[in-house]
Amino acid sequence: MKQNLILIGFVILFASCNYQPNNSSTNQRESVIISDTTDNTAIDSNLKIQIKEYLTAFNGGDPETAISYCYPDMFVWMKQQYPNEYSIEAVKEMFREPIREMKKMAREKKLTYDFEIGKITKRIEVGSDRLYTVVVSIIAKKDFDEIKMGDEIIAISIDDGKNWKFIQKDPETAPDILRMKYSDDIVNQIMSKN
Repeated sequence: MKQNLILIGFVILFASCNYQPNNSSTNQRESVIISDTTDNTAIDSNLKIQIKEYLTAFNGGDPETAISYCYPDMFVWMKQQYPNEYSIEAVKEMFREPIREMKKMAREKKLTYDFEIGKITKRIEVGSDRLYTVVVSIIAKKDFDEIKMGDEIIAISIDDGKNWKFIQKDPETAPDILRMKYSDDIVNQIMSKN
């Protein structure tokens, strides 16, 4: 069930990776969230503000806020797939556990990390629904070295971009979750690589 939460893949990837330097400069500080500001429409700006709020909650160990930004059909799918294990408390713990592990590893290995919200790579509009893909990365830093790992998330709004919900663009789970509401054509478009 852990693989189905947004950005958990980033944390697991970060926690399990072998540290590979690329000789970029950095300094010691608390983790920050960096946002690409090249998109300037009100909808794009609102989307990135809400992703930042989600990542801040996720990084700060605030599962209630983080869960409020998750795409609701994800929970329906999780309950269908894992009827005996599913509970909202288990979901909250799945948000807390990787952050505890990441912070523990950061202390032990003297790492800092930042989240970066990148470009919107795909936009699909169906009536008042908007489905976008957005690049989100984690940057692990140690001394003068850093490594950046990223992936895309799917951002979904059903009210013309006012409120956004997020789901990891996982090719194994996202299509089934998205098909609960959207046609195969829409799902194929949002999941395509180009």
